[in-house]
Amino acid sequence: MLLNLTPHPVVVVGEETVTIQPSGWVARVKVDYRPVETDLGVPVVQATFGEVEVSDGSTTMPFGAFVRRHASGSRGVIVSRLVAQALPKGLGINLFVPATGPGFAVRDADGRIQGVKALEIV
Repeated sequence: MLLNLTPHPVVVVGEETVTIQPSGWVARVKVDYRPVETDLGVPVVQATFGEVEVSDGSTTMPFGAFVRRHASGSRGVIVSRLVAQALPKGLGINLFVPATGPGFAVRDADGRIQGVKALEIV
């Protein structure tokens, strides 16, 4: 079983289409924004990325604590690419992201992603 830690279903399109529903928990990278003065005429900020947290809307915990408490029996977790890049190696769980690169994203006529052809292991 894969735990989907994104807020939306992940649709994997192949011979059979598999939809992995959100688990109710969402992994997010903490971000602090600092205003930057420019003469561009639009607001500009600089982001500093922090720890990854997982929340169900009422409870928030560090990613490692979530894995120990809730994901130990799973085959892995699906997260966003930003979350995957922010996490340290060696967490003891397989991390997957939807493969959205050229040839893997399945798009509708307006170019919106409807699914992916594979999950990418990170």
